[in-house]
Amino acid sequence: VRYAVVWVENPPPHAPWPGHDAKIEMDQKACDFIPRVVRIPAGGTVDFLNNDRLLHNIHAVPKLNVSFNRTQPKSRTIPVTFAKPEIVRIDCDLHSWMRGWVVVMAHPFYAVTGADGQFTFDHLPAGRYTLHVWHERLGDVSATVDVTDKAPARTTIEMKAR
Repeated sequence: VRYAVVWVENPPPHAPWPGHDAKIEMDQKACDFIPRVVRIPAGGTVDFLNNDRLLHNIHAVPKLNVSFNRTQPKSRTIPVTFAKPEIVRIDCDLHSWMRGWVVVMAHPFYAVTGADGQFTFDHLPAGRYTLHVWHERLGDVSATVDVTDKAPARTTIEMKAR
């Protein structure tokens, strides 16, 4: 399943954050958010771009972060900072089918699955962890995984259509 968000519910204490020098961008192309899901650390900023010829309107009503509703002409960048961890739905009020997601992370052990449904966590120390998986259409599921120092941990998580 592509664009599922996976995170460790019980992260190791004092886990080091990797560098966050790269800009996080969510573009609007062909009336679609690209990528559909982005992840940022709490306190991070997403630059919303509009590379369509059309006018868009980015709109979000998060529970923990500041709401916004901004008209966005072509070629204008709108930076939005997200202070608190949560999954935030992004809509375009002018094109009802457009939807994207900003995943605001509380720690570095979050991933978004690729087209093949796979994900990895770098630098997760050995231990037993509970993984939480969320998908916009398939809901939530949890699984337990044991990580060792000897080999990469593998797990299969099944999500069923509701």
